[in-house]
Amino acid sequence: MSLVKAKDRLIKAAQETFLERGYHGTGTNAIIQRAGVSKGSFFYHFPDKPSIAKACLDAYFEEELEWHLETVLSKAETPIAGVRQFVEEIYEYYAADQFRGGCLLGNLALELSDSEPEIANQIKGFFQRWEGILRDAFAGQSLQVSLDAFIPLFVGLIQGVTLTTKVHKDPAKAKQEWDAIIEFLDLVGQQA
Repeated sequence: MSLVKAKDRLIKAAQETFLERGYHGTGTNAIIQRAGVSKGSFFYHFPDKPSIAKACLDAYFEEELEWHLETVLSKAETPIAGVRQFVEEIYEYYAADQFRGGCLLGNLALELSDSEPEIANQIKGFFQRWEGILRDAFAGQSLQVSLDAFIPLFVGLIQGVTLTTKVHKDPAKAKQEWDAIIEFLDLVGQQA
C-alpha cells in the first residue's frame, strides 16, 4: 500500500470513527484497526490524535462542505436557489444514513471547543470560510434581511437542525425541520 493511500485511509477511518464515537471516545488503535494499516503507518503520518483530527477536519471541510457548497452555488440560477439545493442535498444525505453521524465540523466543535483550543480555533476558521463563501455568493443580492444577519443564521440553522435530527432520528420530524430551512430561504429570498 502506498504512503498516500495509507494516509487517506487513516483520515477516512478517523472521520468515520469520530462521527460514530466522538473524539474522546476514539482511540488511535480504533482508527488504525478501521483503516487496516499498521501502527507504524499511523505514527509515520500523524504524531498524535489531535493531528489526525485536524487532518480530518481539513479534508471534511474542503472535500465535503466547501466543495459541495461552491459546486451548487456555481450551477444555480441564484444564490438562494444554490443554498436551497445545498440544504436539500444535505437532508437527503443525512436521511439516507438514518440521521447518524451528523456534521464532523459541528460535532467536534461541540465536543472540543473548551478542551482543545487549537482544534477549536481551526473549526472557527472553517466556519469563517463557510460564511465567506456565502458572503461572496450573495454580494449585491437583495434579501429580506441583511447579509450580516442572514449568513450566521443560515449556518446556525444547518448546524442546529443537523444536531436535532441526529438526536431524535424521526424521519417525519426531520423532514419538517429541513423543510423549515427551505421555507426560511424562500422568505429571505423574496423580492422586496
